[in-house]
Amino acid sequence: MRSDPGSLTVFIWFTAGSVAIVWTVFRSPAVDYRTVALGSLLALAEVPFGIGPLQSLAASVAALVVVMGVTVGRRLTRRRWLGVPIGMFLHLVLDGSWSNADVFWWPARGWAFPAGSAPVMARGVYSLVLELAGVLIALWLWGEFGLADSARRTRFLRSGQLDRSFVATEPPDPRPSRWGAVMMLIVRHGRTESNRSGLLLGRADPHLDGLGVAQAAACAEWLGTVDRVVTSPLRRAVATAHAIAAVGDVSIEIDERLIELDYGDWDGRPVADVTADEWAGWRADPSFAPPGGESLSALDVRVRDALSELAADDRARGARRTVVVSHVSPIKSAVAWALGVGPETTWRMFVAPASISTIEVRDAGVVLAGFNERGHLRALTGE
Repeated sequence: MRSDPGSLTVFIWFTAGSVAIVWTVFRSPAVDYRTVALGSLLALAEVPFGIGPLQSLAASVAALVVVMGVTVGRRLTRRRWLGVPIGMFLHLVLDGSWSNADVFWWPARGWAFPAGSAPVMARGVYSLVLELAGVLIALWLWGEFGLADSARRTRFLRSGQLDRSFVATEPPDPRPSRWGAVMMLIVRHGRTESNRSGLLLGRADPHLDGLGVAQAAACAEWLGTVDRVVTSPLRRAVATAHAIAAVGDVSIEIDERLIELDYGDWDGRPVADVTADEWAGWRADPSFAPPGGESLSALDVRVRDALSELAADDRARGARRTVVVSHVSPIKSAVAWALGVGPETTWRMFVAPASISTIEVRDAGVVLAGFNERGHLRALTGE
């Protein structure tokens, strides 16, 4: 089937319209909107030749099946390419193909395609109205996500994501440089078998267990695209960091100062085996160290040095969202740093595996903006 000689093809209507619909419905930072836009335009490849299979619902379903099949076990890849069948379906909706049953339900109503134009192609100059509407939607997206900023635009083009850092969810703070703040997203690694078994886990280096891998993926999905990922050198932290970094295709950086407390001879010991007297001495004196291990005071010094240096480096680089993947004791020290208190307060904190705490470094000082957040883990924990 051929297009009408006087008909006009629209592009922005499909791309901007599809992106806006997906954002409005899902509001997810995990969607790759580049593939949504790609899927919304695939059917236009048939325009010079007339309606073909890409104009049908069957094509969208087939694309979905293919994406699900070839991405088994590759969650991040699947999430990225699911945008194609979603975009293909939204093309049908925005095209009005649903008004032509023979096209939309092909091949359920027969294998032959009708002889007329696709609905949008039959609109002639009215296509200009649709394209203008698409331009207005695109301008709304541009402003809504602050894409006039070159760094945000580059991040979007590189990752395809419209994430939380692109959206102003509250009015600017009148205090100094709220919106110029460096945001540190402090992530505890996912669970390991040692964590599950209730062991003290310091410099021992186990892998994440099955739940830990799923927790790392959930962190990555919730965080979306970030500017930088810095991690402890231990496997459980590095694996969590890799999952997060893969979303925005950024490299991870290792900082030895973010490593877990050295429990010395107590490493791998069941927590229940630590005597009441040992716990009392540990809690009362930040300079106390397990035999052959490290004190909370020593850990506090290295963590504060690492975070202060990282914040200064982020400001120099212009990085706004940096993920720091570490362990329970360094994260407690980071929170104490943000609150302006000493290491003795760390005993009053609980930091769950794969939880996220947020620290903002502003001109006026360091602020704890979120602590031990676990909403992204509800699907895994049933909370």
